[in-house]
Amino acid sequence: MKYILCWCFLSVLFLSSCAEVDSSALQKEKYEGPQVQAIDVEIIYSDSAKVRVRLKAPLRIMWQTGNQDFPKGMTINFFNKKGENEARLTAQKGRYDKEKKRYTAMGDVVLVNLLRNEVLKTELLHWTPETRDIFTDKFVTITTPRDIIKGTGLKAKQDLTSYRIDYPTGIVAVDK
Repeated sequence: MKYILCWCFLSVLFLSSCAEVDSSALQKEKYEGPQVQAIDVEIIYSDSAKVRVRLKAPLRIMWQTGNQDFPKGMTINFFNKKGENEARLTAQKGRYDKEKKRYTAMGDVVLVNLLRNEVLKTELLHWTPETRDIFTDKFVTITTPRDIIKGTGLKAKQDLTSYRIDYPTGIVAVDK
């Protein structure tokens, strides 16, 4: 009986001497870093079982928000209804904004219409897959076989078949 009383006394003494645990230390920190990193990524957009867009990137970082970064560059090929590769966009970096549903190409952005031999160069270009439009408010240069057009601000189709430059300058050939 002495042993049981002694054991109970020591247990009560031991338990009462424990410090209170700080509840804030038990709360988990919210992780804000990347959720997935993928190497040599290829993303394909199709319509009626035909490839319409093929995006390739050496590295894709996906975030918890659904946004994606392409820090080592990206190449986007656009295909027409016949399946021909009609345009190619390249950039040093890229980003996909899930909320806005658009890609942003950054750093030495070049868009080439391969069928018409036209080249667009800028430092920043947005592309919306749903509408198939591209736009920027930055300086652009468009080179065609006949013209060199420069300006600030652009709205265009992703294949560069039609475009509008907000503040154009440049050399344009005129037939007599």
